[in-house]
Amino acid sequence: MEDCLAKKMEITVSEAEKRTGRNAMNMQETYTAYLIETRAVESQGEGQCAPVDSLWRRYSEFELLRNYLSVTYPHIVVPPLPEKRADFVWHKLSADNMDPDFVERRRIGLENFLLRVASHPVLCQDKIFYSFLTQV
Repeated sequence: MEDCLAKKMEITVSEAEKRTGRNAMNMQETYTAYLIETRAVESQGEGQCAPVDSLWRRYSEFELLRNYLSVTYPHIVVPPLPEKRADFVWHKLSADNMDPDFVERRRIGLENFLLRVASHPVLCQDKIFYSFLTQV
Protein backbone atom coordinates (compact mmCIF):
# COMPACT_ATOMS: atom_id res chain seq x y z
CA MET A 1 0.00 0.00 0.00
CA GLU A 2 3.05 2.28 0.33
CA ASP A 3 3.16 2.84 -3.43
CA CYS A 4 -0.47 3.94 -3.71
CA LEU A 5 -1.01 7.22 -5.47
CA ALA A 6 -3.41 8.33 -2.73
CA LYS A 7 -0.46 8.52 -0.31
CA LYS A 8 1.64 10.57 -2.74
CA MET A 9 -0.90 13.04 -4.07
CA GLU A 10 -4.05 14.86 -2.99
CA ILE A 11 -6.78 14.45 -5.60
CA THR A 12 -9.94 16.56 -5.78
CA VAL A 13 -12.65 17.25 -8.31
CA SER A 14 -13.09 20.83 -7.17
CA GLU A 15 -15.68 22.26 -9.55
CA ALA A 16 -17.96 21.66 -12.48
CA GLU A 17 -18.52 24.00 -15.41
CA LYS A 18 -21.16 24.05 -18.14
CA ARG A 19 -19.55 24.28 -21.57
CA THR A 20 -20.65 24.37 -25.19
CA GLY A 21 -18.69 22.81 -28.03
CA ARG A 22 -18.94 20.80 -31.22
CA ASN A 23 -19.31 17.03 -31.23
CA ALA A 24 -17.93 14.54 -33.78
CA MET A 25 -20.76 15.35 -36.20
CA ASN A 26 -19.98 19.09 -35.92
CA MET A 27 -23.23 19.73 -34.04
CA GLN A 28 -23.28 22.10 -31.09
CA GLU A 29 -23.68 20.40 -27.71
CA THR A 30 -23.73 21.48 -24.09
CA TYR A 31 -21.86 19.39 -21.54
CA THR A 32 -20.33 19.62 -18.08
CA ALA A 33 -16.57 19.60 -17.55
CA TYR A 34 -15.02 18.75 -14.17
CA LEU A 35 -11.85 20.31 -12.76
CA ILE A 36 -9.41 17.73 -11.38
CA GLU A 37 -6.79 19.20 -9.07
CA THR A 38 -3.75 17.28 -7.86
CA ARG A 39 -1.03 18.27 -5.41
CA ALA A 40 2.03 16.23 -4.44
CA VAL A 41 1.99 15.35 -0.74
CA GLU A 42 5.58 14.22 -0.22
CA SER A 43 7.12 17.51 -1.39
CA GLN A 44 5.27 19.50 1.26
CA GLY A 45 7.48 20.56 4.13
CA GLU A 46 6.91 22.81 7.12
CA GLY A 47 5.06 25.87 5.87
CA GLN A 48 5.46 24.88 2.23
CA CYS A 49 2.69 24.05 -0.17
CA ALA A 50 3.29 22.06 -3.32
CA PRO A 51 1.87 23.66 -6.47
CA VAL A 52 -1.56 22.52 -7.60
CA ASP A 53 -1.86 20.98 -11.05
CA SER A 54 -5.28 21.07 -12.67
CA LEU A 55 -7.06 19.92 -15.80
CA TRP A 56 -10.63 19.62 -17.05
CA ARG A 57 -12.27 16.30 -17.94
CA ARG A 58 -15.71 15.38 -19.28
CA TYR A 59 -17.80 12.58 -17.80
CA SER A 60 -17.26 10.59 -21.01
CA GLU A 61 -13.50 10.65 -20.32
CA PHE A 62 -14.13 9.16 -16.87
CA GLU A 63 -16.18 6.45 -18.61
CA LEU A 64 -13.31 5.70 -20.99
CA LEU A 65 -10.90 5.44 -18.05
CA ARG A 66 -13.19 3.10 -16.13
CA ASN A 67 -13.75 0.91 -19.22
CA TYR A 68 -9.98 0.75 -19.80
CA LEU A 69 -9.36 -0.27 -16.17
CA SER A 70 -12.13 -2.92 -16.32
CA VAL A 71 -10.69 -4.49 -19.48
CA THR A 72 -7.05 -4.23 -18.40
CA TYR A 73 -7.72 -5.64 -14.91
CA PRO A 74 -10.61 -8.12 -15.36
CA HIS A 75 -9.85 -9.76 -12.00
CA ILE A 76 -10.38 -6.46 -10.12
CA VAL A 77 -13.73 -4.87 -9.31
CA VAL A 78 -13.21 -1.31 -10.55
CA PRO A 79 -15.06 1.30 -8.48
CA PRO A 80 -18.32 2.50 -10.05
CA LEU A 81 -18.91 5.91 -11.58
CA PRO A 82 -21.84 8.05 -10.48
CA GLU A 83 -24.98 7.95 -12.59
CA LYS A 84 -24.71 9.27 -16.13
CA ARG A 85 -28.10 10.97 -16.20
CA ALA A 86 -30.49 12.24 -13.59
CA ASP A 87 -33.47 9.94 -13.29
CA PHE A 88 -36.20 12.55 -13.37
CA VAL A 89 -39.04 11.52 -15.65
CA TRP A 90 -40.40 15.05 -15.75
CA HIS A 91 -37.16 16.55 -17.15
CA LYS A 92 -35.93 16.43 -20.70
CA LEU A 93 -32.77 14.35 -21.05
CA SER A 94 -30.76 17.39 -22.14
CA ALA A 95 -31.77 19.29 -19.01
CA ASP A 96 -31.02 16.41 -16.61
CA ASN A 97 -27.27 16.79 -16.75
CA MET A 98 -27.41 20.54 -16.10
CA ASP A 99 -29.45 20.36 -12.88
CA PRO A 100 -27.16 21.95 -10.22
CA ASP A 101 -27.93 19.32 -7.56
CA PHE A 102 -27.28 16.50 -10.02
CA VAL A 103 -24.01 18.10 -11.20
CA GLU A 104 -22.84 18.47 -7.58
CA ARG A 105 -23.73 14.84 -6.73
CA ARG A 106 -21.89 13.70 -9.82
CA ARG A 107 -18.84 15.87 -8.99
CA ILE A 108 -18.62 14.25 -5.55
CA GLY A 109 -19.10 10.79 -7.10
CA LEU A 110 -16.32 11.40 -9.64
CA GLU A 111 -13.97 12.52 -6.88
CA ASN A 112 -14.81 9.39 -4.87
CA PHE A 113 -14.14 7.25 -7.96
CA LEU A 114 -10.68 8.81 -8.42
CA LEU A 115 -9.84 8.47 -4.71
CA ARG A 116 -10.88 4.81 -4.65
CA VAL A 117 -8.80 4.01 -7.75
CA ALA A 118 -5.85 5.97 -6.30
CA SER A 119 -6.13 3.92 -3.07
CA HIS A 120 -6.27 0.51 -4.78
CA PRO A 121 -2.92 -1.33 -4.53
CA VAL A 122 -2.93 -2.35 -8.22
CA LEU A 123 -5.04 0.27 -10.01
CA CYS A 124 -3.14 3.16 -8.41
CA GLN A 125 0.04 2.12 -10.23
CA ASP A 126 -1.49 2.19 -13.71
CA LYS A 127 0.28 4.64 -16.04
CA ILE A 128 -2.92 5.53 -17.93
CA PHE A 129 -4.64 6.41 -14.65
CA TYR A 130 -1.70 8.64 -13.70
CA SER A 131 -1.83 10.30 -17.13
CA PHE A 132 -5.58 10.86 -16.72
CA LEU A 133 -4.83 12.88 -13.59
CA THR A 134 -1.85 14.81 -14.87
CA GLN A 135 -1.86 15.24 -18.66
CA VAL A 136 -4.24 17.17 -20.86
